[in-house]
Amino acid sequence: MRGLPEEFGSYLTYCRGLKFEEKPDYGYCRKLFKDFMHRMNYENDFMYDWVLKKNGKPVDAGINDTKAAALGAARKDSPPEQNRQQIEERKDR
Repeated sequence: MRGLPEEFGSYLTYCRGLKFEEKPDYGYCRKLFKDFMHRMNYENDFMYDWVLKKNGKPVDAGINDTKAAALGAARKDSPPEQNRQQIEERKDR
């Protein structure tokens, strides 16, 4: 999956491989994303889009330059502000 961290591809591949009656291994799925957060030096700040929206704040209020850079990792050479713009464009789709 171009432009996304490998963990997202692993997650989607895992989900696509599940049989209809098979129970997902939620521990495995959580570990994928926890490992990603650790690798990116993220701290779980519990600032989810729905929390920000509920509190009347813009959704990007919880995105700092480090997070913006990681989310826009498709172009590692681009500055954080450009990555922030890419994130905003994705939200509008």
